[in-house]
Amino acid sequence: MISDDYLLQYINPMQKKIGSCFSVDWQKLILRSDFYYPFYLDFGIAISSLGRSDLLEALQSVIAIEYKHKNLSKADIQGFADIFQQLKNEQIWRHSEMDRLTAALTDCKSEQGRIAAELVENQVEQRRLCVELESCLEKLSLLENQTATLNANLVEMRESNSWKITKPLRWFSRLIKSMRVSES
Repeated sequence: MISDDYLLQYINPMQKKIGSCFSVDWQKLILRSDFYYPFYLDFGIAISSLGRSDLLEALQSVIAIEYKHKNLSKADIQGFADIFQQLKNEQIWRHSEMDRLTAALTDCKSEQGRIAAELVENQVEQRRLCVELESCLEKLSLLENQTATLNANLVEMRESNSWKITKPLRWFSRLIKSMRVSES
């Protein structure tokens, strides 16, 4: 089977995944020669076609970096497998933790937005209350001035001669009023 015929068998499944509304130039689609693209996998997923010798060669180069002057045993290989599995598990955990932290960050940002809006509302309310306080202080000052004026007038009136002369008359008037109240 020539390479164009090989790729043609994937056109229909890929067009179903992409959709028929797009015109795809399959000659421009970059496919690597050392990967196998089975039609039953999702678009863009490939399986490496490394042979056993290629795999052994890659493994030997990795081991040469880690174990330059040592002999390698089955226990070492099992240890590598265990470490690799632990790393994969840790990677899965870290991804889930990152997702959790991203969700928490989103919640914190929305909470921050809510608090910022509440802060603006509180600042507006504070300004309104400050204006109201200034108004009340002005009224209080005005009332204090009126009270001081009235107290001064009262003191002046009580110090006057006419007030002193009419003192027995006021006393007699209160006596008559109290007798009327007791009779009723």
